Formats: sequence, structure tokens, C-alpha cells
Amino acid sequence: SADGVGGVHMRTGPSDEHLVFGFLGDGNKVWMCSHEGDWVGIVYPSAKDESCEVGRPINPEQAYQGKCKSGWVRESDIKPVTG
Repeated sequence: SADGVGGVHMRTGPSDEHLVFGFLGDGNKVWMCSHEGDWVGIVYPSAKDESCEVGRPINPEQAYQGKCKSGWVRESDIKPVTG
């Protein structure tokens, strides 16, 4: 990760000006749901095997309100995987 400590800081919005509210360790799988500049809005489970129910677009676009966690990370701090 870019911060050099094995993960990324989660922010409340898409910039360094937004509050850091958590830390997501390396190897966690996330869903990329939003994109703004160099930032990606993500959703991720708080427990192993938890379903976040984000497999399809929602119209109109809206903030995530499901049971999983969500936040913003720098796009350069995550890498896409398939499967």
C-alpha cells in the first residue's frame, strides 16, 4: 500500500481534507462503487462471508446504506481483481 504500513486509511470523503475514520488492511476485498478524481468510494464486509448486496447499479445513484462498511480510498492504493 502507498502508506507503507500494510493497508490504507479510510476517509469519509474523496480527499485528504476528509476525516480518517478507519484502517483497512492489505488483502481485504472491496467493491468499488464510486469514482471521483483520484479517489474511489468502496464498500467492504465487516465480517468474513458477509454479503454487501452491491452486485448491481442503483438508479438514481445514492449513498450506500447497507449493513457493510463504506468509505473512500486513493485509487492508487487498491488493485482490481476478478472473481
